[in-house]
Amino acid sequence: MIKQFRHLLSRQGLLVLILIGFVPVSFGEISHVSAGNNYTCVIDDGAVACGGENTVGQLDVPLLTGARALSAGARGTVCAISDAGLSCWGRQSDGLLDIPKLVNPVKVSVGSRHACALDDEGVRCWGLNDYGQLNVPKLESVTALAAGDDFTCAISGGQVQCWGTDHDGTLDPPAFKGLEVLRVTTHACAASRDGMVCWGPNDFGESIAKPFIEISDIGVGGLHSCVITSGKVKCWGFGNQNQLLVPEIKNPRILALGSGHSCAVGDEGLVCWGRKRSYLNADDVMAFVGGVVAPPKLETVSLYDYFKRPRPVLIEEKGPLDYADDLPVLRAVTQSGVVISTGSTHSCYLKTG
Repeated sequence: MIKQFRHLLSRQGLLVLILIGFVPVSFGEISHVSAGNNYTCVIDDGAVACGGENTVGQLDVPLLTGARALSAGARGTVCAISDAGLSCWGRQSDGLLDIPKLVNPVKVSVGSRHACALDDEGVRCWGLNDYGQLNVPKLESVTALAAGDDFTCAISGGQVQCWGTDHDGTLDPPAFKGLEVLRVTTHACAASRDGMVCWGPNDFGESIAKPFIEISDIGVGGLHSCVITSGKVKCWGFGNQNQLLVPEIKNPRILALGSGHSCAVGDEGLVCWGRKRSYLNADDVMAFVGGVVAPPKLETVSLYDYFKRPRPVLIEEKGPLDYADDLPVLRAVTQSGVVISTGSTHSCYLKTG
């Protein structure tokens, strides 16, 4: 099965590779990754790309430049801060796309049915308020902000404060000094370089903080948690989609977890594992392609997107044209010919002979 990826070529070292259960995807310089239920988004060289399921338009990314903050909500609403300010798309229910007027937003986090952002005037929240999700308490010197399943937490003045629904202790974070990183879904975890705390629902051990040190990032999914500790990714909790089976990742530095999958950015680029069709892969990347190419041979084709960045195309020498849910990358030209054009979600080629 690996042979059919032999001709995945592009410029500037762009590489997409599938290896039985995990996906390394290398773009340019990935600075942010965020995962919702069954989809994943990244900021790549200031542009936003999303892949996975597109049930409510969460993959229909608007044209953004200079993106510098990103949050993929559990139910399919995505928000990003770019040169245009704060933009949101995807699921509109509960008023999540009704963005309030913000002044120089710097952080954004989308929960299940509400969202919050930090701007010059403080933390602002919008969306549904049936559990007090929008009732922001007095906060000072906010350094981290995370919205989850009907509750939100922030690191304010070095301490974690939470508001919204109190489900199994979601509003009662343990005391811990020096916390820097904060992640929230149905449960929550926060960490410093020297340790971490977790709280909230704990049906599968997802809220049991591990005695890790040298922590550089943490992630929380619906029922599982992960951490980068001493240069390794460790995961625990519920793993019915293999989201706990961490592959080998060289120098991981960023984590993002969905309900059934996990992602990390390392030297190889973006690596995801767990529920397939939930993460960015070559097929999803082709959705950003547009233009005309006319290479002399199929195995040397290169494609470029709107931002003139290289994008991969998968070419298989033999076999039927196929697309399968059990293999995330299978969008292949399988007969002799020359590619003459590609659109946003399709490609055409001139068959020879």
